[in-house]
Amino acid sequence: VPCGTIGSGSIGRDFRGGFCKFGLRPGIIEQKIDVVKANQFILTLRQKKEDNLWQTVYQKVLCASSSLSSGREELVSWDFSFPPDKLIYRGLYPRSWTYYSISEFNFTLCIRQISPVIPNDYEDSSLPVTLFIIDAENRSDVDLQVAITFTFRNGTGCQKWCSENICKTDIFEENDGSSLG
Repeated sequence: VPCGTIGSGSIGRDFRGGFCKFGLRPGIIEQKIDVVKANQFILTLRQKKEDNLWQTVYQKVLCASSSLSSGREELVSWDFSFPPDKLIYRGLYPRSWTYYSISEFNFTLCIRQISPVIPNDYEDSSLPVTLFIIDAENRSDVDLQVAITFTFRNGTGCQKWCSENICKTDIFEENDGSSLG
């Protein structure tokens, strides 16, 4: 189900929890075959230890695409090993629900995605807006701190997007100073 509303461009999410189809300029879409590695939700669970300090006990990217854990060099410290059998996806535009089960902590996370489409109101329904509502359910006997990180790379999704995040300066005028006086 795409993020965004009617005519506002699109950022697609797929059944594995990843972000793929990408275009913020209406009518110009960069169709990615697979998930954009840097566009992710990351789940972190922390547990209180005997010394009353919180320790990170779980941290994974919430996407079950097997291609993300390939040998590419970028984002090597991120854990892309979320098991596909622990993810359930339901999508019916303009909404989708992605459920993540972390059985070792008896913990479930649901990310609801809502792109507000308002009947008979095309002006407000064309805003590039998506809401992510996150519900966490801890069924264990242990208190957990839950943190969700959202990451999204630079760019608009056009075909040159790989170079859109490169910062550079150009000299736009040169003067040897001879005309100054």
